[in-house]
Amino acid sequence: MSYKIIITIVVLLVVPFLTYVGYNRLIERDFNAICEEYQRASQNPVEDRIQQESELSKNISKRTYMPSVKMALSAVGGVSPKRRYKILLSTAKGLGYDSWSCVEIEEYLLQAK
Repeated sequence: MSYKIIITIVVLLVVPFLTYVGYNRLIERDFNAICEEYQRASQNPVEDRIQQESELSKNISKRTYMPSVKMALSAVGGVSPKRRYKILLSTAKGLGYDSWSCVEIEEYLLQAK
């Protein structure tokens, strides 16, 4: 077998795998950033909840890059705090990040009541 054929086969097998791995890492990075921002907001409670939500949204937006994650975030923006975490959890699983969870989001949203 020619080395050109072997190289072509390797490239056809490796590139999609690396793309998939890279995509998953980007999804994980974005969801971890969301969790970190909620954790930061939980540790710094303020009187003006509306201002805090606005800052939280801006900070998360600055740290997330994947279009699918950004769409999920815009979808949960108007959702009640009770449902927000469930939707994010479901979205993470749907995007392949099955192990993601974030207690910090649950704690933050419980403070919203």
